[in-house]
Amino acid sequence: MTIWVYEPLKIHVRSGRGWVDKDGVQHPSNWNFWTDDEKKAMSLVEYVQEAGADEDLYYNSWDMYGKVTSTPKDVETVRQAELAKCNTQFASYIVQTDWGYIRKLDTGEAVPANDQVWRTMLRAKKDETETAIKGAADFDALKTVMEADGYMDWPQQISISVEVTGVSAATATGEVTVEAGVSEGGG
Repeated sequence: MTIWVYEPLKIHVRSGRGWVDKDGVQHPSNWNFWTDDEKKAMSLVEYVQEAGADEDLYYNSWDMYGKVTSTPKDVETVRQAELAKCNTQFASYIVQTDWGYIRKLDTGEAVPANDQVWRTMLRAKKDETETAIKGAADFDALKTVMEADGYMDWPQQISISVEVTGVSAATATGEVTVEAGVSEGGG
C-alpha cells in the first residue's frame, strides 16, 4: 500500500480527500492525479507500507511512513487460537458426513464406506495437529509447527468403488469367495 506524507507538517494525505498545507492553502481531493513533479513540488512524499508479519503469530503496527513493527503474541494466546482453529476446521469437514450416521440410526442403512474412511482420516489429522500444537514448548517451537508443510492441510474426501472380479463357490461347504478390486479416487 502506498502512503503519502506532506513532509512539512508530517501528515498523511489520503487519496480522494482534500488537505491543507502549512500556509493554510486548501488542496483539492483529486490531488492524486497530479504529476510526480507536481507532488514533489508540494512536498508530498510517497512511502510504501511494509508487509506485516503473520497475524496469527504477531501484533503488527505501522508508523506514519509505513515501517512495520511486529511483536510476538503470547505463546498461550497463539496456542489457544490454533486449537480453536483446528477444532473449527475439523468440525466443518466432519459435519459433511453426519447425514450417513443419522440415516443409519433412522433406517439401519449402512454408512458409505468412503465417509467412514474419511472421518477416520479427519480424526487422525485433528489428533496429529492438536498434539503438535500442545507439544510446542515455546513461541519458536509453535511457530515452527505452524509453518511446517502440511500444517492444517486436511485430507480430502475420497471415493471408493468396489468392482467384483470373480465369484467361486465351494458346493460341498457352502463357502463363497469374492475377489474384488478396490480403487480410490478424489471426490
